[in-house]
Amino acid sequence: MIQSISAIFKKYPGYRALVAGGLISSAGTGLTQVAVYGELARMNAGPATFAIAFAVSVLPGLFSSQVAERFLRRIPPVKMLVLAEIMGAMLLVLPALGMMLKSPELLLAAQFSSSLIAGIAMPAGMGINSILFKEKEELASASALGTIAFSSQVLIGYGIGSLVYGKIPSHIYLLLDFASYLAGAWLISRSQKSDTRLGELLPIESASVSTPLNPLRARLGTLTPDQKRAFLLMPLLTCVGAPTVALLPSIGMDFGSSAVPLFLFAKTVGQLLGPMLMPPSRYETESKNSRQLILFLASFAALYLLVASTKPMLPIALGLILMAHILSNRVYSLALFALPRYFPSDRIVRVAATQYQVQTSLMVILGASAGKAASILPIPHVIGGFSALAVGASLYLLGSLREHN
Repeated sequence: MIQSISAIFKKYPGYRALVAGGLISSAGTGLTQVAVYGELARMNAGPATFAIAFAVSVLPGLFSSQVAERFLRRIPPVKMLVLAEIMGAMLLVLPALGMMLKSPELLLAAQFSSSLIAGIAMPAGMGINSILFKEKEELASASALGTIAFSSQVLIGYGIGSLVYGKIPSHIYLLLDFASYLAGAWLISRSQKSDTRLGELLPIESASVSTPLNPLRARLGTLTPDQKRAFLLMPLLTCVGAPTVALLPSIGMDFGSSAVPLFLFAKTVGQLLGPMLMPPSRYETESKNSRQLILFLASFAALYLLVASTKPMLPIALGLILMAHILSNRVYSLALFALPRYFPSDRIVRVAATQYQVQTSLMVILGASAGKAASILPIPHVIGGFSALAVGASLYLLGSLREHN
């Protein structure tokens, strides 16, 4: 995988700057999330508060992805990414006020900006990958890069943030996040100068507005099996992952408030390792293997249930969470690969925006519902119930596609 990524950077020098901008911005977001969850843990926040934090961290993406789809008809995708970084920096004023006023509600707004950026970046990034990378192995490497950029919070964000939390004031985390947004915007804008191919990308859907493709309005039966699987992968991963990840800080609280950042760190280490353990040549085969995809999703749920129900020693719990997210981010990378692989490039922005809206809606509904349920029932019962429903849905929707592998 490392060699494939190096080959992409050599062939597309501007893409290197684009990815670097995303890496730095993602790391800054990780710092802020450590500060926010740590402050909430200090306030002895309950499961419902952590679940609301999770929901708030994704809700704005429901609207920003729709806005991005509209603007990408008029604005080139690289410029849209720069605009998103600048907006993210400006919105950090909300959590800053939360820390000054010691307001949990305003602290939750820290998650607002990262979700807003994600909602804009997802369709723009999908559009860039679909247009720029025509070879399937290049697209696989680019999909892995997207996952690694998302997980760069490990090395700089959650990693350093967890180690120094409590030793430096929390507002320093926000200042570093602010600087990361500005650095990300500068690097992304530089990518157009480093590689004229990125600078020449036009608004993506300007030629296809008259023939839209909206998978929510069209019946899934009208899609090919590969398109159907590609569209369903991310929502199904969300169904399995949203309730458990929303309750992750609460699970960590059972091991002590200081364990919460460690649980977040283990999660993102797994997210980083997942795509690194899969060679690009395997992406197309594995993205069509419904049986294996269902197994990965079920194993993720089982590992979380094991941690919540048995409360093992902290190192064992961290190892189980790491393994769970290795599996889930393998599915995540395959989902990033499959959408631009099996849908035409002139329609990918609309498809990606629609998929992201479905995914975000599920995150909000399931995350908030899990938090509410956890305030009434034991957390292992909540995880077990939600996981059973999600895995059942995966079996029903993906199981019928096995014959098309």
